[in-house]
Amino acid sequence: MDNESEPGPSGLGTTEALLKRIEKAKKEEYRMREKMMPKKRGRPTMNREEKKKDGERHGQQNRQQVHRPEPLLPNPAFEKVIEQLMRLTLHVDSMIDDPNSPPGLPVGPMNKATRTPIRPTAERSATQDDVVQDLERHYLLMIDYLRGIPEFTEMTPKDQEQLAQRRFFPFYWFKLTHYSWMTKCQGIAYANGSFYPGSLEHQPCPDVTRMVSRLAALLPLYNWLKLDNTEMTLLVFVLLFHDGVPELTAEGRTKIRAVGQLFLKVLHYYMRRKSPPLEYDKLAIRMGRIMLFVGDLTCMTHLTFSNMQVHEIMHVINWKKAVDGRLAWIHT
Repeated sequence: MDNESEPGPSGLGTTEALLKRIEKAKKEEYRMREKMMPKKRGRPTMNREEKKKDGERHGQQNRQQVHRPEPLLPNPAFEKVIEQLMRLTLHVDSMIDDPNSPPGLPVGPMNKATRTPIRPTAERSATQDDVVQDLERHYLLMIDYLRGIPEFTEMTPKDQEQLAQRRFFPFYWFKLTHYSWMTKCQGIAYANGSFYPGSLEHQPCPDVTRMVSRLAALLPLYNWLKLDNTEMTLLVFVLLFHDGVPELTAEGRTKIRAVGQLFLKVLHYYMRRKSPPLEYDKLAIRMGRIMLFVGDLTCMTHLTFSNMQVHEIMHVINWKKAVDGRLAWIHT
C-alpha cells in the first residue's frame, strides 16, 4: 500500500482525510456560534408579485423621505406683497364707471373707453363692437393694475408707454385663456358676455391666423395648472413685469427686472407654502410649466400683432389706431 494511505504517527490518516476533518470541525464551530447568537425574525416568504409590491412601497417611502421639503417658515415681507396684490386686484376688478359720467381715459380719436363690469359668461356671439370694447376694457384693466405698483409710477412716461405696449397682449391672452377655460365655450370668451365663435360663418371678422385654435392649444396646459385665485393674481403681475423689453431705458430695465424677480419669488414662496406641500420634484415641474405657459403667451402676442395688421389691411377694424391711440395716454 502507498505511504500516503497509511496512518500517520498521530493516527489522523492521509492528507485528504485530514482536510476533511478540518472542514468538518469548522462547520461544527460555525453551528455552535449560530446557536449562541440571538435569532433574527425573518420576513415571511413572499412570492414574486408580493416582493414587487413590497419593493415599490419601500421605494416610495424612501423617495418621500428624501424629497419632501422641510416646512417653510412664513416670510412677513412676501406675505405683505401677497396681501397688497390681492387687495389691489379685488379693487381694480370691481371698478365700474358711472354711465352718466364722462370717460376718464381717451383711447382713440373716435371713442373713449369706460370701465364696465367684468362678466365672462359667453352667452352670445360677439360682434365687431364687442371685440373692440373688450380690447379697450382690458387695456384699462391693465393700466389700473400697473398704476397700483409704485415702481411703475416712478418710471418715465416713455418707459411706461413701452412697458404697456409690450406687456398688454400677454396679459390680454392670459385673461382670455382663463375666460375660455372657465366658460368652456367653443371659441374665445370675452369679459362682456360675448364670445368669438370658432366656426368661420359666425365670426364677426375673419380669423386668418387661426387664433381660436391657437388659444385652444393653451387650454390643456392651463387646465393642468389649475391655478387658484392667489396664483392667478401673482401670475398677472409676473406677466406685466416680465423681463425682456429692450426699448426701456437702463434705469427702467433695472427696475422692471427687480420687480419681476420679486413677484416670481413670491409666487414660488406661495406654492411652497400651500397645503399639502409639494415634493421638490413636483414643485420644480409645476414652476417650469408655469414659465412655459408664460412663453406660450408671449408667442401668442407676436401672432396677435400679425393678425391685427391683416385686419387693418382688410379695413375690417382700424386696429392700429385703436391700440396706438391708447398708448399715448398711459401717463395721463
